[in-house]
Amino acid sequence: MSFDYYEGLDCTSKARYDQKIKLIGLNECPYKLQAGCWKNDPTKWATIEYGDIHD
Repeated sequence: MSFDYYEGLDCTSKARYDQKIKLIGLNECPYKLQAGCWKNDPTKWATIEYGDIHD
């Protein structure tokens, strides 16, 4: 995905995407975040199960 992923979505898809972003506690699309804010340490990453990402 790229930084302009969100802008390419239709209205219905944007609404679903916004719900998912809020569900995980973010205020904006993570693809818009600057590269320097990501942590390259898996011990600091959130625990994610298959059911969390499968739609």
